[in-house]
Amino acid sequence: MGHKVKKVSLSVPASVVSDLTKVSQALGVSRSALAGELLGNVLADLKVILRSSTATLPPPADGDTIRRARGASLELIQGRVSELQRQFDLLEGTK
Repeated sequence: MGHKVKKVSLSVPASVVSDLTKVSQALGVSRSALAGELLGNVLADLKVILRSSTATLPPPADGDTIRRARGASLELIQGRVSELQRQFDLLEGTK
């Protein structure tokens, strides 16, 4: 039986859309199918990292409300993702 599918709307840089289009066309699959597969795999790994006892991301600082990927929020998002990558590298023993 198939997975339950939900639609979401995402804002991504134009270059990501272009790359997604090129790769999905080369694979002969829809952009939606490719994005769903890629995100599903990455998010599964991220959930494992976040559940790890060694992965402790500091809570956002007071006033660090992240609403959209633009302006000051973009810097906050990039910082949080970089910290998550650092945690992944530590778990994998690569750095």
